[in-house]
Amino acid sequence: MWILGLSCFRDDATAALLHDGSIVGIAEEERFLRIKHAVYEPGQPVMTSFDEDHLPDDFELRYFPSRAIAYLLDAAGIELQDLDVVAHDFDYAARLRDFGAFLPMADLLGLEEADRLKGSWRHCIRMLEDFAGKAQAQLVHIPHHRAHAAGTVFGSGFDRARYLIIDGLGELSSVTMGKFDGVTFRDLARTPLPHSAGLLYAAVTHYLGFRPFSDEQKTMGLAAYGSDRYQREFQSLLRTSGTSLCTDTDSVWTSAIRMGVNRKSPLPALFGAPARSPGCSALTPPYPDVAASLQSALEGAVSTLLDGLGSAVPDSPLCLGGGVALNCSMNGRIARRGDVDELFVQPQAGDAGTALGAAYQAHWSLTGTRPEPLQHAYWGPAFGDRAIAGLLQTLKLPARRLSDPAATAAEALAAAGSRAVPNADRGRWGTAASWPIRGSGR
Repeated sequence: MWILGLSCFRDDATAALLHDGSIVGIAEEERFLRIKHAVYEPGQPVMTSFDEDHLPDDFELRYFPSRAIAYLLDAAGIELQDLDVVAHDFDYAARLRDFGAFLPMADLLGLEEADRLKGSWRHCIRMLEDFAGKAQAQLVHIPHHRAHAAGTVFGSGFDRARYLIIDGLGELSSVTMGKFDGVTFRDLARTPLPHSAGLLYAAVTHYLGFRPFSDEQKTMGLAAYGSDRYQREFQSLLRTSGTSLCTDTDSVWTSAIRMGVNRKSPLPALFGAPARSPGCSALTPPYPDVAASLQSALEGAVSTLLDGLGSAVPDSPLCLGGGVALNCSMNGRIARRGDVDELFVQPQAGDAGTALGAAYQAHWSLTGTRPEPLQHAYWGPAFGDRAIAGLLQTLKLPARRLSDPAATAAEALAAAGSRAVPNADRGRWGTAASWPIRGSGR
């Protein structure tokens, strides 16, 4: 059975291909476009909604991993019509069915904007139906947090596990905690929208002068240069209650926010300083202290969530997923917990990982057998000697064949001002400087 998993219609469009549960390849559209996150308008919110009757002409090309799909089909030696299943990592229909649960967000966004969003969701559903129709394949929509959960649990190879999924937003929630008993995924607790630690982190990232939904790693890094003297302020922004989060939705949704909503941010008044401008150093007070206080608040909130999850599901390996799980400082604190003996962090914990998760879940649901776990993250294109030689000739770059590449690379690295970038086998899938983390938490 050929299953194509898709993450699309937002940044980090990605495709993953399974054959009888084995991974054939995973490819991110940005690797082919050479544009980070596959976003055509840097600095613009990717999730901006469009009136259903006035969509950009290149909407599908912008937000659909067409180049990644073409590569995967070519690598597998199959045609589009050979696909049996197309698995999408989001259930827009669920949002439309349960729009009443989305109304708190709609109120924050404005009802006119929310109505336009509904039109764009319907259009995305039709585009997926058209694509699956061309492939003559079954189309399945996997709930977003289930795609995250399947991606990290099945990717881990653990027989049983508890999972924490935490991101900006799924269909109707931002946090899902649960367990997999070897047969069934059982969600135990959710944090409903508009409460979202992921969106709060993006909001503060924007306040600190970085690009939200892209530069959160810079916020995490900046935290090392500050102190958490804004603990009290962040207590008003982010609170935990057992197994759920509560955020100050006005501060979150009016500070960073995508979907084309521009309102005055309350964060400058809260921290006593304007948002950082491009000409101002990120090390200028109070910005490092704001970053440090945010990081401390996030780590404390997640620790409380894990206390609740550990009480409900003790003595089980822990699997993390969702964009917030890319925060390696937080993950380090989690790994040091006394109740975490085994930890797995999906190498692409963000939405570029849910293409694989959707394919995993579809395979599990349709066959009842477990798919292949992740042993590495090198699932992208490979470039042989002939292709490389052809490109070098086209670019008119000098080149020579090496008898001992490792020794030559070592010499280049030892030379002042030199760089050596090895290219061997397949390209890496996942956020830069990330890889599967599995092992003892101690």
